[in-house]
Amino acid sequence: MSKNEVIRSKVSRLTERLRKRYPSNNFGSCTGCAATFSVLKKRRNCSNCGNSFCSRCCSFKVPKAVMGATAPEAQRETVFVCALCNQVLIK
Repeated sequence: MSKNEVIRSKVSRLTERLRKRYPSNNFGSCTGCAATFSVLKKRRNCSNCGNSFCSRCCSFKVPKAVMGATAPEAQRETVFVCALCNQVLIK
């Protein structure tokens, strides 16, 4: 691994840790459709905004690179985002 790749990897990890997160939805329901979370309807947090959604409302996959990750392994990895974040990130 070259010196630049090591630095990019560290910056990518720090960027992901520092990404702004909204507080979790403590009400136990989806931010998108208000469905109540249960054993069958799992909570999924959007990797961009951090809000809580059900799997139907947070079903869009985007590459980590679109969200600013620069590490070489981030070029291959994808994360789940909500519909609103998907529209913003894909533009």
